[in-house]
Amino acid sequence: NLGEQLIKQFPSDPNIPNILGILNYNLEEFGAAVGNYRRALVLEPSYTEALINLGNALKGERKFKSAIFWYQNALVIKKDYPEIYSNLAGALHGVNCLANAVKSCRRALVLNPNYANAYNNISNSLRKLDQCESALNYYEKAIQIKPNDVISKSNMGYILLDQGRLKEATRSFQDVLILTPSYAEAYNGMGTAYKQTGKDECALRSYGFALIVRPNFRDAKINRSLMLAEAGDSKVAEGLCRDVIIRDPNFVEAYNSLGLALHNLARYEEAITVYSRAIPLYQPKNYSSGLADLYLYLLGIRGLVSPQQLCPGIINLLKINVDIVFALTEYREAPNAKYLIEKFPNVRQNPLLLKIMELCPITDLDIEELLKGFRRAFLLHSVDTKKSIENLHFQTALASQCFINEYIYDTSAEELERLTILEEKLDLQFANGDDFCSQEIACLASYKPLHLFKWSNSLKSNQELKGLFATQIKNVEYERDLSGKISAIGQINDRVSQAVRDQYEANPYPRWIATRLPLDPITIPQLIKVVNLRVPGTATVLAEAPNILVAGCGTGQHAVQTARRFKNSKVTAVDLSRTSLAYAQRKAIELGVENINYYHADILTLGQLSSTFDIIECAGVLH
Repeated sequence: NLGEQLIKQFPSDPNIPNILGILNYNLEEFGAAVGNYRRALVLEPSYTEALINLGNALKGERKFKSAIFWYQNALVIKKDYPEIYSNLAGALHGVNCLANAVKSCRRALVLNPNYANAYNNISNSLRKLDQCESALNYYEKAIQIKPNDVISKSNMGYILLDQGRLKEATRSFQDVLILTPSYAEAYNGMGTAYKQTGKDECALRSYGFALIVRPNFRDAKINRSLMLAEAGDSKVAEGLCRDVIIRDPNFVEAYNSLGLALHNLARYEEAITVYSRAIPLYQPKNYSSGLADLYLYLLGIRGLVSPQQLCPGIINLLKINVDIVFALTEYREAPNAKYLIEKFPNVRQNPLLLKIMELCPITDLDIEELLKGFRRAFLLHSVDTKKSIENLHFQTALASQCFINEYIYDTSAEELERLTILEEKLDLQFANGDDFCSQEIACLASYKPLHLFKWSNSLKSNQELKGLFATQIKNVEYERDLSGKISAIGQINDRVSQAVRDQYEANPYPRWIATRLPLDPITIPQLIKVVNLRVPGTATVLAEAPNILVAGCGTGQHAVQTARRFKNSKVTAVDLSRTSLAYAQRKAIELGVENINYYHADILTLGQLSSTFDIIECAGVLH
């Protein structure tokens, strides 16, 4: 309060908000600290201390990329300041740039060979790189410089834990607590040591002490939750995990622990959802074929998970596959399309890459450039390309990816010219009844949807192109038939509504292929309890067979999930676009979801429905 008064009295002094930020930081009020440091920098943009402090506060919020940005700004002003390099190393460690973190620490130690914090930070990164002995040596150097350095002593205890040296680890944590009885990390480490020696009550007590000292200590909360779940107190464990996830939505261990608690509570569907969120957050150091197989298994079970939810984790895994890393590097440095086909067969045969290409749009720019390169290569060098089932499988997966991403990839003038030649060649072959090459059809399908061509139905009996025929021809024709049978409610007269309708008539996005479907439908009161909604008491007696409106259902993914979520429900789904509605209805039929009625309508004129609903859901309709 005094600080706020001083700011009013001296509004142009940057030192006051900076000092306030330090107070906030020491109280672990990182958001407030960030705000005060920013106030200081508005008054004095080159205020180095505030730049460093802002980086520290953002690091406290686990916003490591933002912290790196501000540390780098500080280095522009003070290039030879060891504290900045050491703190930057901590942020780089947070985003797993471990080699750069080590390099930054080494720079700090060149500037100040007696900088204990830099020795501690370099040890942290070396520990994560599995260089435990080197890490121990650096911790010992930090302790030689600062004999009472509880941070290094505690971190050394954790390395000893990793190595199974439990007695030495316990002594290290005890030394810390003698020096600083309120050091939460030491209590947490002691808890882990006790747990590994079978002293569960002591472990629970130690984790509890850690949380008394530091109530928001996520590692202690998760460790305590795991022990509680194993001991049968899963409800308390669930609460601890959810509290951690609210504060740190990307902490994978919290999801794993929450999944265990939910499983123990026999809430299996929720557990599956939580685990499916955890898997993409896991970032292995090296490519794991076991993790790739797990992804393939999950993607192969219809309705279990959403491919789009798994896609970021899959792409992160693929981008550390040695063949894909090499292909990305080579193509980035020398974008030779023909070279891609000649040198990278393992990329084209990667089963996980093929699967995710078929199931959802890939938004990673590096992978997009690589796929564009392969598409270009198959078009421009079709004469030189080996005709093989492996190449055909890749080309059909690529064509599927282009179809579901609405052919968003840019096309060069050279490609357009060659594409015209290919189209004319195929038109002539089909007109004369000549044989055709399946790879050339797949190549064309990666640039244009096959249903546009008058000869498309001639592919019906071709087994090599069975999947492409279904996706780009058969399903589209079926949707056209469904479109004409969808009932309309009122007219679409609003100018903006008409423009949005026209956009989605041309591109019924997203053309989703698979989605997660609830396993067991629930009632409204059950939902209120599960998600802990605070609602009026009357909501608990809502209909056991609810009428639900999905206003603006698009291509129907939302509507089928809602129809499967609520027990005995009847869903009314409306949208501006008949093409989108037809896609939605086809997918509902495909999935066996029968409790949805689709209507062509503008949500601005839904009063003409003359109906009431227990639930109205509306998402993604603002344009």
